[in-house]
Amino acid sequence: MYLDSARQRIEERSFPDAEDIHPCTPDEVEALERKLGQPLPAALREFLLWCGHGLGDIWSGNRCSEYEELMEGAGLEEARKVLLQDGQDASLLADPVLVLQYDECDQFSFVRLDEGEDPPVYGRNEGEPVQRHCDHFSDYVKLIVDQEFGLEEGEDEGEGDAAPSPTPAGRTAEPVLPSIVPPDCKPDRTWVEESFGFLPPSVQRQLGDLRASFCPSSANLFAGIVIGTLILLSSLALMGLGIREVALEHFQVPLLAKEGMSWLMFGFIEVAGAGMSVGGVLMIRHALRLSRGRVYVGEAGLCCTRDARQEVMLWTELRRVEETVIRERWPLLDLLRGWIPLGATRFLLVHATDGRTLRFDANNIRSLARFEALLRHAVSLHRVPWSVVQVQT
Repeated sequence: MYLDSARQRIEERSFPDAEDIHPCTPDEVEALERKLGQPLPAALREFLLWCGHGLGDIWSGNRCSEYEELMEGAGLEEARKVLLQDGQDASLLADPVLVLQYDECDQFSFVRLDEGEDPPVYGRNEGEPVQRHCDHFSDYVKLIVDQEFGLEEGEDEGEGDAAPSPTPAGRTAEPVLPSIVPPDCKPDRTWVEESFGFLPPSVQRQLGDLRASFCPSSANLFAGIVIGTLILLSSLALMGLGIREVALEHFQVPLLAKEGMSWLMFGFIEVAGAGMSVGGVLMIRHALRLSRGRVYVGEAGLCCTRDARQEVMLWTELRRVEETVIRERWPLLDLLRGWIPLGATRFLLVHATDGRTLRFDANNIRSLARFEALLRHAVSLHRVPWSVVQVQT
């Protein structure tokens, strides 16, 4: 089997769980082949029948496409436009081709379907021509799995203590600091420039070269603004209703009445409406404030920004990392609980030697899987323990 190596790595780590791996059916694979007009290479077919609908957090987001995106041909036209804009030969993406990944930085990878049962994977990084990234699709899958677990390409666990190469006589070897970034994770020049313009020089010096930037989930921003707006509109409607009732009585209402409008009731409505208005405005403001938060990952550590404050935690200051996975079902009747699949919530707690703790989850990190890959790689280089806690409710 072409993907045995990647499967073995996942089985050794027990992540993701079997219930998080969603295969395609043979009929779905045949439907994709009919759409493409030719059979799929054996390695791609094996991959789809193993995890075509999802491999947990490993094969998700902007990193790689799943079955639905492959059926839609997602990224193909965008990739062709990128090549044309760069003055490159767009015939590289002529049929038969399948785009595996496309992201907002105009980086993509693809395979040609007429280059064997385990075809090579080609790709383009920003500002570079198309190159062969991996000699085989199976190597590409294993590389992504290894990056998820913080391993260098081709490195096995336990190989990190190899003896250093000798230094020529008469020369003093300079210390070489290993990069915390997986091999194919290159910085985006645009956000690096923007980040350096935002971070104070002292923080820039502490972090070293920036390698990644993460913003909060847009779902929280959207929900906060929508709820805040609804509260604000409801408060204005309530206050308008009170004014309307008093106006209908030509402002001739008693101070206190058992039934109907009174000045006391009018005052209560207006005060309640004003309080709701303030609450709605504060909720919108809080959502916008959270949306401005960023997490920056550099060669020397990471930095969390919120408002005008920055909290820096260097890799040398890390004491341990706790990964918590909470598996729970929706609160339905006990009769149905056995039929409802478990949902998973994951968050990371990063502890420093001075007692500080930073929490990262899908709310404050939009691309949690990519951030976790960088963090795993960094802590593995600095021998920081990483523990996993499974909680089921």
